[in-house]
Amino acid sequence: NLHDSRITWKLAEKMMPIAIQFVRIVGLPLFDVSRMKYGRLVEQYIIKNSIDENRVIANRPNESEISSRMRTKIMGAFVYQPTPGVYKNIRVFDFRSLYPSIIIAHNIDPYTLSEDGDNKVNLPHKTVYFKKTGGFIPKLLKNLLNKRSIIKNELKTIEDDSDRGKELNAQSYAIKILANSFYGYLGFYAARWYSIDCAAAVTAMGRKYIDQVMKTARKHNIKVIYGDTDSVFLIDSPDINMFESEVNSSLPDPMELEDEGSYVSGIFLEKKSSSTGAKKRYALLDKNGKMTVKGLESRRGDWSKLAKSAQIDVLNMVLSGGNGEGALTIVQKI
Repeated sequence: NLHDSRITWKLAEKMMPIAIQFVRIVGLPLFDVSRMKYGRLVEQYIIKNSIDENRVIANRPNESEISSRMRTKIMGAFVYQPTPGVYKNIRVFDFRSLYPSIIIAHNIDPYTLSEDGDNKVNLPHKTVYFKKTGGFIPKLLKNLLNKRSIIKNELKTIEDDSDRGKELNAQSYAIKILANSFYGYLGFYAARWYSIDCAAAVTAMGRKYIDQVMKTARKHNIKVIYGDTDSVFLIDSPDINMFESEVNSSLPDPMELEDEGSYVSGIFLEKKSSSTGAKKRYALLDKNGKMTVKGLESRRGDWSKLAKSAQIDVLNMVLSGGNGEGALTIVQKI
């Protein structure tokens, strides 16, 4: 019982600051906020701002509407599958807040959706248009991203471990989660402000921009290893800065491609029972020896500590310049 209580206390220390920031953002009591999914938090934030601006609040959908919406699917994010193998000198770039910035840049909103407009988006089965002005959701997102930018600038001047630092980090995290949940909310079948065309337009533009980034990289003879949703993994090149500058100059405000870092080496694994590359299954090693692992068993809670430790040792051996025989020896000794 004492151990369970200690764990609960540690969870509260971690989660309470973030929950309290959601209370301040959406204007509901902690009891309600702590039990809400992100879509509900987004909806409450829209309701709160609708009241502030004297806007009409959309009705909840009835059971028939929900049933109909549940049968509708949209095309997801773009994935460029990697060729399995070990690569050296990797650079990773990703879009800052990709989906929120797309909604702002193209004024994607149920209120701006029209039969013709300035912002044209080609979907797999049709073309949709959005007016340049009058977007309510883009306005809310822009305010959130501006607030987070101010918070991040202040965080640069103070210690993360200070009381103010902890509060600002919690604010930044809550805003990030809320902003990134708007896209999913637009396509959520029980949403008041539901619009499957808006949700489809966001992913369509996401696919367009990630494809555009990879084409620009190839134009500069930069090898593309992997691309997924909002990130691209490239082999480093003397032209990498020119590539980044060209991409950013072509993006509408507030979209931005950011340099997420350099890695000495990386390994991309193949799908099970297939020779093709698997998405979100890779490991990267930076110059300081720090490893980033995604989608592998060493990050799963249902694997034994021995197996997870063995995988990390094998990855370290391979990525730090070792060979297959050294990795095999590690496993044989275990």
